[in-house]
Order: sequence, then C-alpha cells, then structure tokens
Amino acid sequence: MSFAEVKKTIRTMPRSKRRELLSFLTSLEQSDDPKWLAEIERRKTEMKAGGKISREEAMRMLGITDGDLAAAR
Repeated sequence: MSFAEVKKTIRTMPRSKRRELLSFLTSLEQSDDPKWLAEIERRKTEMKAGGKISREEAMRMLGITDGDLAAAR
C-alpha cells in the first residue's frame, strides 16, 4: 500500500478511529523519547507511593475527550 493510499484510507475513517490512530502514533513516537520515558517512570513511582492523578489528567494523557467517551457508549 502506498503512502497516498494510506492517507486516503485515513481520510475515510470515522473521527473516533482517526483519534485512536493519532493516539497510537503519538505513543509510538514517545516510546523512543528519553524525556517522556523518564516522566512516565516518575509518575509510576509517584503512583506506587500513593499519588493519584485527576480524571482530566488521565484523559489528557490518553488523548481522549468527554465526546469520545460519549460516542463509545
């Protein structure tokens, strides 16, 4: 499949699927970023120590919105 075909396919996807793809591509890029990995390790350590995050922060980290949740219902 050519890159042009991939782009054409993406254009025809429902918005929710495009957001899912964007989230996947973003996490794929971040997985090689030492700063991002260090931040994730910091947060994991904080959570193990009893720290929590807000619903809004969790949604931001996952790249989802209230609209995404409503559409999934």
